[in-house]
Amino acid sequence: MKNNDEEIFYICSECNKSVGEEDEVCPHCGAELSEIISDGGDGPEDISYSCLECNRSVGKDSKYCPHCGATLKEIIINEANIIKKNLRENIVLANKNKRILNLVIDAILLQFIYFFLMDQYFSLQYEIILYKFSWGIIFILAYFFYYFVSEALTGRTIGKFITGTKVLCKDGTPLTIRKAFVRTLIRFVPFDPFTFWNSSSEPIGWHDSIPGTIVVSVKVSRAHDSGIQTGNEVFLNASRKRKIIFSKLLFIIILIALAYEIINLNKSGYFKELSFTEYDFNKRGLEKANLGDFQRAINEYNKAIEKEPDDAILYYNRGCAEAELGNYAKAKGDLTIALNIDTTISDAYFTRGYVESELGELTSAIEDYNKCLTLDPGNSDAYLFRGIIRYGIMDYKGAGADADRAIEFSPRDPRAYDLRGTLKVNKKEYKSALVDFDIAIDLEPNFARAYHNKGRVKYLMSDFNGACELWRIAAKLGYAEAQDDITEFCK
Repeated sequence: MKNNDEEIFYICSECNKSVGEEDEVCPHCGAELSEIISDGGDGPEDISYSCLECNRSVGKDSKYCPHCGATLKEIIINEANIIKKNLRENIVLANKNKRILNLVIDAILLQFIYFFLMDQYFSLQYEIILYKFSWGIIFILAYFFYYFVSEALTGRTIGKFITGTKVLCKDGTPLTIRKAFVRTLIRFVPFDPFTFWNSSSEPIGWHDSIPGTIVVSVKVSRAHDSGIQTGNEVFLNASRKRKIIFSKLLFIIILIALAYEIINLNKSGYFKELSFTEYDFNKRGLEKANLGDFQRAINEYNKAIEKEPDDAILYYNRGCAEAELGNYAKAKGDLTIALNIDTTISDAYFTRGYVESELGELTSAIEDYNKCLTLDPGNSDAYLFRGIIRYGIMDYKGAGADADRAIEFSPRDPRAYDLRGTLKVNKKEYKSALVDFDIAIDLEPNFARAYHNKGRVKYLMSDFNGACELWRIAAKLGYAEAQDDITEFCK
């Protein structure tokens, strides 16, 4: 012990920790303080707590009362129960208006978080069914983590911060992680949002009653915090402060992310699109298709179809874009839907006929070309494409008739002359065939297939040099079969 101007303090000889001058029992190890040694340290720990048995001061970390020897753990539990009882008696639940406002604010924020995830991490080029399924999963995950993380850490979502409310356990203590988890799961029950629409001004829904939680005003929660800190501070201040700091940081991060996403959505025209009709989206789809950007065109048609799912033209346009990308099965599906809605779209029959020919469904393709020509007898492309199929299945008479009709309705189409010339070669009408190939080349000087077919006629007429010359032109224009003929027949 020091008797000069220095502060007087003592140390337990058993555990070497500071004890009070009047302590008879060590508050740390429970040893009797018959021998007390001073070590000249920084002094005793602050004594700011009281024993409920003898009402004398005890240390913050004491396990036993140094005066009466009572076990402080039991005292703390008893005092905590008293505090909880006082809290339950004085707590006021958040009213219905605040609960509804919480729901609206959090729903709006979740929408922004959802679109932020879409914009940052995922492509919009999914198939329409997979597209909707994927975004549904993303929204469920965002919904779960938004409520669970924010309420487990702070007891408050952003909506509750704004309205001044907080989630607590039913006994008035801070919300536990387990209860926060159960509370969030119950939110997914379909009718949960309607369970607190009762006549009471202080409603409690399923996600309150099942996990055993309540929503109170922030003033009550502050009184709750200060009430717990009185009388031995059963709940430590440091943990609460860490949660508050973390919640504020989380709040700031979410606000920054929302601001960033709002800017991005505005730049992308999202807010402008909110007022768009199916015609606006269809127009944008057509513009992108004309530029050859068929995938983006499909995205626009998807939006248009969501607005108006019974518009046949929208399915027709999307089917055409899918066909351009070589997605023939999907294209046929869209074109079939279009024709189920409106059986008078001749171009839909024509395009589906083309798609079916690419899929090898030649009989169905001819039937669709027939329907197209019934609705539009002057469609030269329908005659041409039907003629090509008939030539492939060796219906040369029918193919010849189609070629003639195609030339009749479109006399400047080089493809029709090439088809008719090819049919004449099969009939060994070589000179007449050469005339048709010459017309085709005059109409389209870079028509590689016409050069190749004309070369075949020259070869059949024993003009080998003329044939090789024509095949070389076709090969330069990228016609692969011409190169094969050069390799085989030209020396």
